[in-house]
Amino acid sequence: ALLIFSYLALAMHWSFAHAQLWAAVAAPTSLYALWLLRRGLPNNHRQSDRQLLSRLGIGNVLTILRGLAVALLAGFLLVPRPDGLLAWVPGLLYIAAITADYFDGYLARITNQATALGADLDMEFDALGMLTATLLASLYGQVPAWYVAVGLARYLFVESALCATQKHIRLNSNF
Repeated sequence: ALLIFSYLALAMHWSFAHAQLWAAVAAPTSLYALWLLRRGLPNNHRQSDRQLLSRLGIGNVLTILRGLAVALLAGFLLVPRPDGLLAWVPGLLYIAAITADYFDGYLARITNQATALGADLDMEFDALGMLTATLLASLYGQVPAWYVAVGLARYLFVESALCATQKHIRLNSNF
């Protein structure tokens, strides 16, 4: 619903073609965020036990909304830099995501609903937000192109750690 509402709002204030390009990136990024949630649902338990919680909790809901804000921000990657009042939207989306990042863990802790799911989603959306923000800042000419490496850092680190682990497993299985 958030994606459709955002698309319709953009289509009213922007060209139809730009709104479609925005949706072409925002929609799959939103689906990715929801897939991360679905994949992580078995981890919706407190760190200290394995019993699944019956609800996501306010902290996880805020984290999911943060991921969706990043997905909406990603929609701006293929379109020209907006002007007028619309130019504020990418920055406001990123500020909303950063603000939610500050409060989601706090709310989870004070409501005793800090979960492994929340910790996993937090890390995933931090990385996705950083990558999206650095790409957008580079495309808008606000930072040099090499700065995108900052946004890629977590993905490169995870991939290299995964390769090293797989290599370690293969070496040990030969003995």
